[in-house]
Amino acid sequence: MEAVAEVYETDIKYVKKGQSAIFKSPALSQSLTGTVTRIAPSLTRVAIYSPDPMPNTEARIIKVYITLKDSAAAARFINLQGTALIDISSKAN
Repeated sequence: MEAVAEVYETDIKYVKKGQSAIFKSPALSQSLTGTVTRIAPSLTRVAIYSPDPMPNTEARIIKVYITLKDSAAAARFINLQGTALIDISSKAN
């Protein structure tokens, strides 16, 4: 199972394939760990909409795909929104 993180174009320079990541969501009882496996080659607009009255809808993002290690807890969810924390301190490819 994969999680797709939206990373701002200004921050993508810190993300590399092979870095570890943690996915958190209020719908899950525990955090899920994973690894960055793909980084999309093109820019897109923000796809996740926020209840914030001043959302940053003009922001450009790059999709980062995180393969989850133990995804059984999230397997019953489709389009589950959460937060991805990517460990940029790790030395990856």
